[in-house]
Amino acid sequence: MLTKKNADNLLGCLRAYNANQAATLQYLTATEWEKVTNLSISQKMAPLLYHRLRFLDPPSKIPGPLLAILRDNYIHNAVRNMSLFNDYCHVFRRLQLDAIPFIVLKGAHMAEVVYGDIALRPIADLDLLVKEHDLSRASSIFLNMGYYQAQETKESSSLHLPAFKKGNLIIEMHKNIFSFNTLSQTKLDGLWQRVQSSEIEGVKVLVLCKEDLLLHLILHICQHNFTGMLRNFCDIREVIYKYKTEINWENFVSRADEWNCINAVFLVLQLSNDILNVAVPGDVLELLKPEKLDPSYLEWAKEQIFADTRIVSESLAEMKRTERFLDKLKLMLKRVFPPRAKMAESYMVPEKSMRLYYFYLVRLTYLFGQYSKVALELFYRKQKYLNLPDEKRSRTLQNWIYGEGV
Repeated sequence: MLTKKNADNLLGCLRAYNANQAATLQYLTATEWEKVTNLSISQKMAPLLYHRLRFLDPPSKIPGPLLAILRDNYIHNAVRNMSLFNDYCHVFRRLQLDAIPFIVLKGAHMAEVVYGDIALRPIADLDLLVKEHDLSRASSIFLNMGYYQAQETKESSSLHLPAFKKGNLIIEMHKNIFSFNTLSQTKLDGLWQRVQSSEIEGVKVLVLCKEDLLLHLILHICQHNFTGMLRNFCDIREVIYKYKTEINWENFVSRADEWNCINAVFLVLQLSNDILNVAVPGDVLELLKPEKLDPSYLEWAKEQIFADTRIVSESLAEMKRTERFLDKLKLMLKRVFPPRAKMAESYMVPEKSMRLYYFYLVRLTYLFGQYSKVALELFYRKQKYLNLPDEKRSRTLQNWIYGEGV
């Protein structure tokens, strides 16, 4: 079962940049290292954790078999991302051939430009911001390249077009950078005017300026209700560490106010400071700090980082709507033991690897510890759990973040 200690141990590994911080990890037991390893995999942090552990001084005492699992994740992600970036470059060149400007967002930008090592940052899809009048032409290009368009979702209608897919490639073509309080056309024009040139795998592309990049990462975390967002907090840490002398904090605070997202920005930056020792200037946090701040909001958000409410909402919520016992059982087995291809993608190991069997056991142990009680209650239709855990609290937090009151 996930505990605060397990989460704190993983955070300790990720923020261990000096000898004093590294020394505290010498006392972890083999069992604690196993839990740290499994948590890093579920949070898609295994490649970065492996990288951190390689350079710790004094070295960590992680058991060899666990270090080998992390190394396999690192290597698998390196190979996977090399293939993805090769395909991404074809997309970049094709859009450039038709003179369609685009901005590379999030993962592809972070892995190549910010981390400087594409093996460290797992990528789910290619996110591109395209001007609204170019969306139709860009869509035609992707369809001609052999992509097909997925079904429209609520998020895709306001934030981006339905995803374009081909094999394991996914492209999300954004028309805005966040779905709540979408930027007006004037603000989007300003964002385009501030773009900077960069290079990804030898191809010159446009990326967000440092301040807009940081704001986008922050708002992306809030958009996903903090759930499973530890990797994105690490993104924020890397941006601030890499560009600490280049970020114009005065412009950053001014833009956060202009975009009406002060609450979101303060909460994420304060959490980044608390859990990863991110060097946010103290005067910046003071400028951002809202007058009415319930301290419990920080604790709620931190808990959400390590929660997996997606499993609850998609699986247990469906279970509570299902009447027949056998249908419930089939649904439970399907969720607990997904296909090998899905497991390989989630745990970043080759689909034919024997290690997949180990990760099925990891998944079963995790789900049992986290959700067995709730699942049994829903299995027998007990009214107590017909509302998903902490739904009211989550809604309260979101309302405060988006300035809608409580």
